[in-house]
Amino acid sequence: MQKFKEYTLMLFWCFQQAISTKCLHYPSLMLRCHHQDFNNDLQLFLPRSVTLIRDKVSDALGFNIRGGKEHYCGIYLSKVMPNTEAERLGLKEADQILGVNGISFEDIEHAGAVKILKSNQHIDMTLRFFPYGYKKTYEKVGRSPS
Repeated sequence: MQKFKEYTLMLFWCFQQAISTKCLHYPSLMLRCHHQDFNNDLQLFLPRSVTLIRDKVSDALGFNIRGGKEHYCGIYLSKVMPNTEAERLGLKEADQILGVNGISFEDIEHAGAVKILKSNQHIDMTLRFFPYGYKKTYEKVGRSPS
């Protein structure tokens, strides 16, 4: 019964907020501010530039990627190794790589992305935090017959 009261109070508060902010056209948005993953800091989601410099081409990048054109999605960081330059630069899981050294990664195959990343010591990356797209990389995609 206590949970029901808490939920009712939260719903009432959200309804009041919706009235004051004129959000009634979008009832599904009324409760999002209470979701555990909610973050209204838009700076977090804007594209940013990061430069990763390795001493040798054979040095580890400090992160893993997943996705690619053949998987019907972009290239995303799937893991950032702790105590690496990549971690110190602020790279994180669910970052989408939009481009590297002036080459667009928005429509690139996985192998091509790996080749570009591993063949450069100086890596200028444009990234954006995009957890929605990253979660999509784990969904099964039905392929249309060719």
